[in-house]
Amino acid sequence: MMKSLEIVQLGAVALIFVAFFAPWIGLPFEAMQSGVDYVASSSKRDPSFGLHLMVMAFSLPLFMLAIFISKPMFNVIFSAVALSFCGAVIAQLMAKDGVSLPTYANDIEDYKALRNFFKTYFVPNNGYSLAVPAGDLFDGLISRLRMVFSVLEWGWYVSFVGCLGIYLVSLSRAHILIALTSVLIIVGPFILTTYNILQAAKHQNQAQNFLGSGDLPAAYDQLMAAFMLDPMLQYSQTSTRLLSQLSGRVKREEGPSSAIYRASALEAQGQRYKALEVLREALENAAEDDYFTLLDYRTKRELAALVNKLVRRHYRHEDYGKALHLISESLSYYPDSLVMRTLTSYSYLKQNLPVQCIAAVDEVLEQIGSKNLVADLLSTRGECLLLKGAAGEARRSFMESIEIDGVRNLRAVRGLSGT
Repeated sequence: MMKSLEIVQLGAVALIFVAFFAPWIGLPFEAMQSGVDYVASSSKRDPSFGLHLMVMAFSLPLFMLAIFISKPMFNVIFSAVALSFCGAVIAQLMAKDGVSLPTYANDIEDYKALRNFFKTYFVPNNGYSLAVPAGDLFDGLISRLRMVFSVLEWGWYVSFVGCLGIYLVSLSRAHILIALTSVLIIVGPFILTTYNILQAAKHQNQAQNFLGSGDLPAAYDQLMAAFMLDPMLQYSQTSTRLLSQLSGRVKREEGPSSAIYRASALEAQGQRYKALEVLREALENAAEDDYFTLLDYRTKRELAALVNKLVRRHYRHEDYGKALHLISESLSYYPDSLVMRTLTSYSYLKQNLPVQCIAAVDEVLEQIGSKNLVADLLSTRGECLLLKGAAGEARRSFMESIEIDGVRNLRAVRGLSGT
């Protein structure tokens, strides 16, 4: 007969497996990137990550076997391996994942801009809201960690807590050598994977020091070293602006790399259209600058943010044609911008162009995942359909909006009453 402790351990192991596989087997939970789902996508992009998966797959069955044969030392080692895998998921996200975190950061920026857009021009919908991390998401180890934990969902947490609980219970019965070995097993992969991030942070701090002392070439070299070690710095607003500033002052030329810095200075002087032209020229001449790939993403984001401000000014003056022309021109430089494409819907609506408005909304709807943004877009679609005279379709669109976000969805309710 198994002891109660062994039963608890086996139950915890089962919970770990269920938690990690739940996102794949379709349990009724909403997970952004969790458990096996994340592991599978990571293994495809980084073959070395598959090694962690294999270790996890072998360690847990062995761990269950160790429980049956009552070998607490084995329990310590195997649960340490499982914990190291959970830590490797965090390290992988922080250091090597070039898809999940940048996409998440991009979605957060779009969410903030679009939430503000809907609140400004339509009836506010105080429904579901997205918990967005504050501040720059890619500056420093702590901010990166905070971002990673906001991406991970319940599967990872349950697995981690289960592994940790078993590890702590087994640790109390292990020899000191086994305990020290298990600590190395847990900490080792995390440190090795995040080493480049730590080195990049060191170079960036040195760049700031050299900038403060007036040694611009040395500051530029240190910052370039940071970017080479940690490519995710290209998504950091603070880091890219500093690189753009140093690029312009060290090279003393008005090339694409210095565009973010020059545009920011022009905008501060109130010359927003000139700033927009600088950003457009940079994107046009990107091939002339070998290092512009480090600044491409942020240049496009700055372009979208600037267009948003200019379009809002046109909307205040009810100059919808100019706003639409500005957006259309800018989309040729940044065609993937959800913010700019969504802005067109209001212009079409105000110019009584329902067909174009519906097409614009449908195009964006396919790519937005946030519930309340989808609800707002469906309400916009309903208003466009009413303008078109399709009351039945408009009613369905408003009802879909209410089904997705029924918490004070006043716009959809008002639209539904009009059908």
